[in-house]
Amino acid sequence: MEGLHAHLGGGYKVIDNALFCTAMDSAGVMFSNIVGRDAQLIYADADISYIYKDMVGVSATTTYYHWMVRGNRALLAYTPQWDVHVKARARLMKGLYAHTDLRFVAYSAVGKGQREASAIDLSLGIHYAMNAKLSLFLDGHNLLNCSYPRFAGYPSQGINVLGGAVFKF
Repeated sequence: MEGLHAHLGGGYKVIDNALFCTAMDSAGVMFSNIVGRDAQLIYADADISYIYKDMVGVSATTTYYHWMVRGNRALLAYTPQWDVHVKARARLMKGLYAHTDLRFVAYSAVGKGQREASAIDLSLGIHYAMNAKLSLFLDGHNLLNCSYPRFAGYPSQGINVLGGAVFKF
């Protein structure tokens, strides 16, 4: 079917000195730390997308990760176990597009019932291509105002809006 794309994949990796982000506490002060360890990773991913001409497009992607490290499983606290991303884009009129993104990330368990809270991020935006060289955009991110760590020790921003222009040379 024209415009339809599907993919299934997966694999196994042996990673020498993989880098893991951890939150450390030093006398009540949280800071981010990076630790290197040998690791193994089993992953499986799937995505499907459909684009109808230049009018509408939808896609869904999911990836499952199973990390294995020796010793301290707390290193896995900020590694994703599931990552699901759903996107849609529609042309409203010539040169004007609206889009939405919804992303869900569930982090790896580090002990009995211990895991970082899941992340849900909803974004909406609009993009206007004035001509082949200049376009304007306005995007709203984290519209559900969820608090989750993007990196160890650093929480996500709340609702935020970004606008601007893109000029192609």
